[in-house]
Amino acid sequence: MIQFHDEKEFEKITAEDLPTGTFEYCTFLQCDFRNGDLSGRIFVDCTFIECDLSNAKILECSFQTTRFDGCKLMGLRFETCKSMMFSLHLENTRLELCTFTGMNLRNLSANSCELYDVDFSGADLKGASLSGCDLRRSVFVGCNLGGTDFRNTENLVLNPEENTLTGAYFSKDGLEGLLTRYQLKIQD
Repeated sequence: MIQFHDEKEFEKITAEDLPTGTFEYCTFLQCDFRNGDLSGRIFVDCTFIECDLSNAKILECSFQTTRFDGCKLMGLRFETCKSMMFSLHLENTRLELCTFTGMNLRNLSANSCELYDVDFSGADLKGASLSGCDLRRSVFVGCNLGGTDFRNTENLVLNPEENTLTGAYFSKDGLEGLLTRYQLKIQD
């Protein structure tokens, strides 16, 4: 029988302490899910605050309108999650060595986040917001980036010939990352 958890708060627990099932409108505060197995759990309209999910197993997890605020997400393979209604909202969160290969990320919102070594290869980010993020060593190849908000980002490097950029938003300072492959010397 599937357990259903509605409007509950979980504070400072580990993955071993987290019950299985579906979580709706739940809050997870300062939880340590590092190296834990969260597979198969469904998170709907949930909020994770100052949690660490580094290297957690998220096979067949469902993140529907899930918010991460001040969290640490390292080594996560989001493409192993259920794709239906997948939607993440990230604030002041660090993603490192995560993959979103081939995913529909049109509902992705990441503001003031560190997205280091994140692989977005083949992802559909049309209309997504990455405003104010540090995109150090993140990979964008074969992506639909039409209408994506890259304003105020740092360390963005992508090849316009390998991605769709129609209608994407950039700050003047961020345009240099589109020209990196041409090895131009840009001066003020």
